Order: sequence, then C-alpha cells, then structure tokens
Amino acid sequence: NRVVTFKVGNAPVVVAADAGGTSAAMLALLIVGAVAAAGGVGALGYAAVRTRVLGRIPVVGRAFGGGPRARIALVISYRREDSSGWAGRVFDYLVERYGKRSVFIDISDIKGGEDFAAKIDRTVAAADVVIPLIGPRWVGPLPTGGRRIDSPTDFVRIEVATALRQGTPVIPVLLDDTEMLPAEELPADLAVLSRRNAIEVTALHFREDMTRLVEAIDSAALSREGR
Repeated sequence: NRVVTFKVGNAPVVVAADAGGTSAAMLALLIVGAVAAAGGVGALGYAAVRTRVLGRIPVVGRAFGGGPRARIALVISYRREDSSGWAGRVFDYLVERYGKRSVFIDISDIKGGEDFAAKIDRTVAAADVVIPLIGPRWVGPLPTGGRRIDSPTDFVRIEVATALRQGTPVIPVLLDDTEMLPAEELPADLAVLSRRNAIEVTALHFREDMTRLVEAIDSAALSREGR
C-alpha cells in the first residue's frame, strides 16, 4: 500500500491507495492543486506532499508558501526571436510553484571555450522534464529561405533532441494558437516531437493553461521518479 500525507494548516490529511506506483501521490497533488485553485492558498500556509512506502518517507514536493519543491528540475527550451517574452512569463510562473533553483532557462548561454554539446547533455540529463516553447518562428526562418532548426548545430534542436534521445519527458508548449509541425517537416531527430501531447498556452487564458501545464509536469516527474 502507498500512503500520502500532507497538511492543510496544522491538520494532516492522509490519502491511501492500494494500486502500486504513484497513484496516491498523484491524488494528493491533485487535491492540493484543487484546494489552491479554490482560493485556499492562504489557509494552506505550508503544504508538503510526502510518499510513505514501507516506512520510508522521501519528500516529493513542497508548494504554496512552503518553499521550492524538491526533486523536480525543469528545463525551458526556446528560441529568443520566437518566444523570449513568453519564456520570461512561463519561467516566472514555474518559479512561483517549484522555486528558482528548480527551473533552468538559457542553458545555451555558453562560456568561451566551453563544450556546448556537453553542457546541454549534462543539464538535460539532470532534468525531470524539458519544456520546449513553440511559437510561430520556432523553426528559426532565415532570410535566405532556410531554417535554423535544420542545422545540426542549432541550440534549440540540440536541446530538444538531447532530451528525446535520453528519454527525458518532453512537454511541448504551443503558444497562442501555434500548431505542432508534422513529423515530415521536422529534422529526423525531432520527428517524434510531433506525437507528444502538447499543452496550448494563450495570453487570454494564461493562468488556466499554465495550471494544466503544471499538472502535466507533476505527472511526468512522478512517473520518471517511479521508474
């Protein structure tokens, strides 16, 4: 059996499930999210979600005023000329929920002499989820008619392809009605991205859309931990 406990104020709440894996942990996360969405953030103060399996209680998450969540590392991948404004907004929202140390952005800022491929490999390997932000210019159209995404040295391509190759969960975010490209219009090492369930994020419904993204992140991170 798996038992999940968390606090609402000073009162402990316990959720139990007989199913293996992370079902109870996910149920607790959904309950905490529902309480927050209903306006209970102030009442929560400190909410810690913990999983107890055979007497061991590793911390899975801490949220809603209790500090950054443990064990979740997120990488935001984006192209500056496509979605730099969106990247800052998404980054700020995720930092509110997971803490600044858990959200990585601009991993392509490479110092002189540094091996950019090795740095991306290390950063993506440490991530629980990689989040590509895809806007209308994500492929990086060039004045000559070509596309940056088609270059093997394109940072955006390397970041996403590395995550796909390593088996890191990838959750594409489609910005303001941008459509996912079909596999045949993507480089071979990105083709499977077209089959990943994407989250649509719009300016009009930003917070509601980001709530769905957070739910997808929590689910992917818990699944990865349970491997």
